[in-house]
Amino acid sequence: MEYDTIKLLDECSSGCRIALSSMKQLQKNITNPHFRKLVEGYIASHTKLKNESDALLGEKGRNAKEPSPGTAFFSWSMAEIKMILKKGDSQIARLMMDGCSMGIQTLSHAINQYPHASQESFSLADCIIKKEEDFLEEVKQFR
Repeated sequence: MEYDTIKLLDECSSGCRIALSSMKQLQKNITNPHFRKLVEGYIASHTKLKNESDALLGEKGRNAKEPSPGTAFFSWSMAEIKMILKKGDSQIARLMMDGCSMGIQTLSHAINQYPHASQESFSLADCIIKKEEDFLEEVKQFR
């Protein structure tokens, strides 16, 4: 149970960190003030979820890990390349929607991969998935 809990919390923390990095990277290019405000709100909520993940890991005697350098670089470079090829809020919205989908898939897989995790870690993962689903729906208006 302890192993599964730690692994699921690692996925929660890492996923929030990648999401935050991507949102902050793309946010500077958003021109629509409503879109920018929406992203700011989700940055705040993902920060809280990351902090919660990190705190639960701390209770288990673990430090939160940064995403692997390869994952972080791949995420950053793909967004940069796509923004070079096509600029604008619709492109940013599509990139954010792709990120939400990836986050949902990754955490859903982790929930199934670590079936003996604590109820608290399952609840946190479900909360993050719900937040990603909500963000995905709200971002669609800007694509």
